[in-house]
Amino acid sequence: MATRKKRYDRWNSNTKQKSVEAGLSGLFFTCHGDERRALREAYTIIEHFAEGDRPVPAPSRSEETLDTDTDFEKECVSMRGKTNEGGARPKQRPTGVKNCLFVAIQGCDSTKLSLEIVGYCQQDSNCRFLDRVIPVNITLPVDMVKLNDVIFELAKKYLTTEEAAPPTYALEFKVRNNGSVEKGAVLEMLDAAVTAACPSAKVDLKRPKITFFIQAVKTIIMAGVAIDYHARRKYNLHPLEEKKDDQTAQTAEKASMVPDQIPDGGSPSEKRPRLE
Repeated sequence: MATRKKRYDRWNSNTKQKSVEAGLSGLFFTCHGDERRALREAYTIIEHFAEGDRPVPAPSRSEETLDTDTDFEKECVSMRGKTNEGGARPKQRPTGVKNCLFVAIQGCDSTKLSLEIVGYCQQDSNCRFLDRVIPVNITLPVDMVKLNDVIFELAKKYLTTEEAAPPTYALEFKVRNNGSVEKGAVLEMLDAAVTAACPSAKVDLKRPKITFFIQAVKTIIMAGVAIDYHARRKYNLHPLEEKKDDQTAQTAEKASMVPDQIPDGGSPSEKRPRLE
């Protein structure tokens, strides 16, 4: 009698989350190489700034002694509650796109945090696998009506006339594994929002002060605002000296491949004359 094969059905395969859910805020990272190590770098950088903003819990009984076990347990519970006041920890949400990471950070100012991270990483070499960071102020489903409302709120918040010169802005539109959102429709929404919120604002495609990010990632739209995006080398997370060193190393490597003796007027690719 033949032995029946045992079936290993993946009964919970449909429960795995395959995309970012709506209603989140956080940071969107692009990376290369090992995504796990890139995610570890992102966590390290985010926690570096979170520790500075986290309130330090002050002991409620600095001058008293905890004599009994009950008092000690109560003190631990109170300290644990104060530690959690800083907000939820950052958590990765799967994007479903290769070399793209999204870390949800509820209750944070993504625009401000991304600008601080860029300034920190461009001063010194703190990343190896991460490439860029993009702020995500809100995630929403692919709904053009909701997207129109979100763009208007972002334009109203960040396009202000406090400075003497009128604010400048631009749009960065990215589509990743999505073909239902068109750039022309988003441009019309942004134009209408700017006209209503700040009519004096001007378009600047080279060095805008405010850059609106609209990313369509699978079934989710990520909307955010970056400050001085082009002036900060498009939020590259590597210092400028590091790039220069890489170019110098590549030039030196190419120079080492050139023969020591090159015929006059010849090129390195030409063959040497044969010696008899």
